[in-house]
Amino acid sequence: MATGEFVGKIACVALVRNEEKHIAEWLAWQFLIGFDTVLLLDNRSTDNTAALASTFASRWDIRVVDWPMRTPDYQTRAYDHAISLLKAEFEWMAFFDTDEFLVLDSGLELKTLLNARPESAIAIPWALFGSSGHRDKPDGLVIENFLHRAAADFPPNRQVKSIIRPGHTSGPLNPHAFEVQGYYVDILGRFLAWSNAGTLHAPPTYEGAKLHHYFTRSHAHWLEKLERGYPDRTRAESDFTDFDRNEVFDDSAMRYAAPLRAELAPPMKASLPPLPSALRLGIAITTFNRRELVVDLAAKIRALTAGPYELVVCDDGSTDGTAQALRAMGVRVISGTNRGIAWNKNRGIYYLLHVAQCDVIILLDDDIVPVTPGWEAEWIEAAWRYGHVNHAHPAYKNSLVAGALTAADPGLASTIPGWALAFSRFLLADIGYMDVRFGRYGHEHSDLSFRALRTGHGGITVQEATGQTALFYVIGGGLQGVPSVTSGTEAELEANGRLLMELGAEPVYRHAWRDDGQMRAFLTEIAKAAPGAFTPIILRQNDFASLEAYRHAQSPASPEHPADDGNISHGKPLTQSPMPADTPWWQIDLGGFATIREIHIHAAPGEDFSLGVSIDGDSWVEIACARNAPPPFIWAGPGTAWARFVRVTLLGRDYLHLDQLEVFGAMTHPGGAL
Repeated sequence: MATGEFVGKIACVALVRNEEKHIAEWLAWQFLIGFDTVLLLDNRSTDNTAALASTFASRWDIRVVDWPMRTPDYQTRAYDHAISLLKAEFEWMAFFDTDEFLVLDSGLELKTLLNARPESAIAIPWALFGSSGHRDKPDGLVIENFLHRAAADFPPNRQVKSIIRPGHTSGPLNPHAFEVQGYYVDILGRFLAWSNAGTLHAPPTYEGAKLHHYFTRSHAHWLEKLERGYPDRTRAESDFTDFDRNEVFDDSAMRYAAPLRAELAPPMKASLPPLPSALRLGIAITTFNRRELVVDLAAKIRALTAGPYELVVCDDGSTDGTAQALRAMGVRVISGTNRGIAWNKNRGIYYLLHVAQCDVIILLDDDIVPVTPGWEAEWIEAAWRYGHVNHAHPAYKNSLVAGALTAADPGLASTIPGWALAFSRFLLADIGYMDVRFGRYGHEHSDLSFRALRTGHGGITVQEATGQTALFYVIGGGLQGVPSVTSGTEAELEANGRLLMELGAEPVYRHAWRDDGQMRAFLTEIAKAAPGAFTPIILRQNDFASLEAYRHAQSPASPEHPADDGNISHGKPLTQSPMPADTPWWQIDLGGFATIREIHIHAAPGEDFSLGVSIDGDSWVEIACARNAPPPFIWAGPGTAWARFVRVTLLGRDYLHLDQLEVFGAMTHPGGAL
């Protein structure tokens, strides 16, 4: 690319393992210094490194990819993989470790420097920092705690790390240098004299830029480094003395300390866009034979809720006078025969969504109460901003990985209770209701939260060495649990736990009933609680007499059912490989880049195939593999895919019998221009 007024996107790539204490600072630094994207290749971390990195994804473009390889060439092969993933999207890619911080001379900007460089690769020399006398791990920023380094003539400082044009390389020679078609220069464009690949012939000058390499940090950090180990080398505790060099005081990174802290600070509420005015709130309480608890809860809601709200209590066939006591208080009650927690929660959801027409719905068990005046405000904000949010149960505090448990900075937790949760009407339009196949007790709320996650709401999904991990948004929300005795059993909990695993691959939308008989019983309960509302409810266009009717309404586009459900493949060309072939394929070009949430494959029964996506039609990433799968096969995450091309490849030499390939999502760059 010739120099000019614009430089394309730049990415920083790092291989990472067990860096949860410092990964946030390192990530914030990269975006502060001018990178557009960070790609982390997670090398079997056993801590929360990947999860913590992903918490910043709402602010920055951070991508986490699992890289479990531990062979001696693990780093160069990781860099090759990163180039294949990003070369079509980025003009420049830097390859740094998470203990390396690029520091530019005062007044210089990274994109301005890169814009001036027509060459193929830039070498940044190491400036190796020591412990600054720290034996234990100090609190605070790395750039503040370690201010002493080795002199430029310390031999390891001749090593460099690289920023390259990915389109000009055939791959890494080693973790420090790359084979390129063009010139290798320093950040100011000066040619370099090499001793060998990645090592300068003479000590660096540090004009323009240097790479602060916090190699040892404290002695305690060094011992952790040894424990993690290196796949390609062995280090000893005695090596600490060799590398703990502190001759030169260097605080050149300190000028970034204040903006770095600002980047790391939780976002303030004032920085978030304002909520729409007059959001309509609905609160539903579910109960069964716990009259004293639910009466106390209803009274506390009345006393501590600051804004307007609609309250309904869902009574699952109590025999202790619960309904009578609540109606005596003037509380609306929906009651019926005992059908289990999922059905009972659906009573509240349906009433508040369809009858009361609420924008935000809070579901409460009867053994959690508000303790803070205006408690509902955090729930309204969190549900509206994120679609769905759960309560931060104190018993699950060990599952928390981040966050202040507020709407502005929600926590992220891998385990969620069913005590309290909230969602917006838009989220419910995507996922529907609790699945009534969850019978008496347990996991119905988990299923709903997982389905919300599949639509991009209520949390994030991160890739870790052990597989995909779901992290859910949680808040405190001014609520506190009270002692109670459950009527559920461990056997019911275990049965529903097995069901949760079985339903994970089904479509995300569930209705409040499973057949026509359940529908009539359910709507009759609603009608009794809201006289006069039965007719408009039964005639709503998005209600169906059964799950099968719903699926029929969501079927592929036809003259009777036009494509209005996010089918971005409708009308797009479908091509196939020459037949016969060793691995025949069908492929669809979406005509631009898209965020893909579901792919439906209508193939002959018993077909074995792989499903791949690509941004350029050349480099492919497999996202699913099906063997003897009954049609249709549906891919729905976890998470979403970003691609232009979708391909189904038969596993074996045969003819691929494919009737239809459908892709659902949203076009982000129609026409393919980024």
